[in-house]
Amino acid sequence: MLKSNKIWIGIVGLIIIIGGYVIYSIRRKKSIQIGNDYQPDPAKEAEIRKRNLATYQQKSSSIASFSTLSSLTGNSVPAFQAGYFPMTLKQETSSLSSPAAFSSSVRVQNRDKIKKLIQNFDAEVSKASEVHKVPRIFIYGAMAVENINGRVNAVSSARAYGIMQVKHTTAIDSVQAAANLKILTTEQIDYFKSNKKYSFSGKGSINIAANDLFNPEICINVACVELSILIDMFGLDDPHKIMISYNQGRGRLANDGKTRLDIEQMIEYYKYSSKKEGANYLMRTLGKDGSFDILFNDLKVQN
Repeated sequence: MLKSNKIWIGIVGLIIIIGGYVIYSIRRKKSIQIGNDYQPDPAKEAEIRKRNLATYQQKSSSIASFSTLSSLTGNSVPAFQAGYFPMTLKQETSSLSSPAAFSSSVRVQNRDKIKKLIQNFDAEVSKASEVHKVPRIFIYGAMAVENINGRVNAVSSARAYGIMQVKHTTAIDSVQAAANLKILTTEQIDYFKSNKKYSFSGKGSINIAANDLFNPEICINVACVELSILIDMFGLDDPHKIMISYNQGRGRLANDGKTRLDIEQMIEYYKYSSKKEGANYLMRTLGKDGSFDILFNDLKVQN
């Protein structure tokens, strides 16, 4: 009996230690170093400010054409067997419910769910769109595939958090990368400084913990920093490059030597590769009955 009690005490102790470590890890803030003397690249900042979101309706004509491409309308890509988390470099097993199925058979259901996302998060998304100069259709397009049921406390097995399913390390890397590239604009810096949620220090650092990503505003904004970087890299006219990079990682296309591919070529390449998740992600975002198609054509989110 004594031996049995010792075993149980050991197990309980181990559970407490592991639980304590998990709580500590999600509450521990990591710092993004941005000096008080930080100045964005003037030319880049001017370029970002010129992103006229109101005119994206014209640019979005490409989205309507994407939804008719044969590569995006067939069932040649297997259904997801894994998660699809922002900016990850490999497939991860998902602990969430089955990924959203974007197809004609569930289009109405998905439309209603995306409409609810807009109702619930439009204030945060509209503000983030304005601050980061990222069209709302990109934000909702990713959100709908990442977290169509709008679970702000969602955590994947890959430790991706919140409404946009962003990993803590990725959140830190995105803001730090934008600062290092000198494309973190004055508006973005002012936003982070003015909002106490980000624990902006007197030395210029931004401090974010993993559980901060359960806050929709924080999660959406750090995701928008990454989207802004990708728009700077590829331009608004190539949304397929932006979306696959959001899913597969900022350097994926360059590493694979595929930065010049159009969307059909990209689908064909990735659906037969070890990264077929990327092809499936493109279909669920930019394909027929995908999130962009529903947002653009059904819900008229065109900027």
